[in-house]
Amino acid sequence: DLEYLSDGIEGRSSNPVALLFDALTHPDADMGIETPSTLRWERKKDKVIDHVVLGKGEEGGVWQMLDGKVQTLSLGPWMELPGMSFRDWLSEYRSSKAREHTPVYNHDRASMDEVKHYYMAYVLKKGLTPYFANRSVVTSVE
Repeated sequence: DLEYLSDGIEGRSSNPVALLFDALTHPDADMGIETPSTLRWERKKDKVIDHVVLGKGEEGGVWQMLDGKVQTLSLGPWMELPGMSFRDWLSEYRSSKAREHTPVYNHDRASMDEVKHYYMAYVLKKGLTPYFANRSVVTSVE
């Protein structure tokens, strides 16, 4: 019972499941302490759930529409998805941009553009592309 498990957890969301997930994924993050996740992710190929992700744009959702030069308010690791370190990805991404002579910021806060590219890279790395139907709008459900 996720509601029971999340009872008493406080945070910036009114969604108890989101609060529980954040507390397990980034313990003490609201206090500025970087504690490792208490979760261990495993991929079980026999438990794959057939699904589709619909979106008006590309992978990354709303991050595609935001001004890429603006810095996020949250620290980069808070944007992290399971099984792909945001910090490691960001370091590699910024190194590749530096080699292209593209200006990069060198601090823990990511730009909107960096978050967008992280989410796009995640979809590719995890083999999720077949599950995405980009540029799709649902107009009715029967």
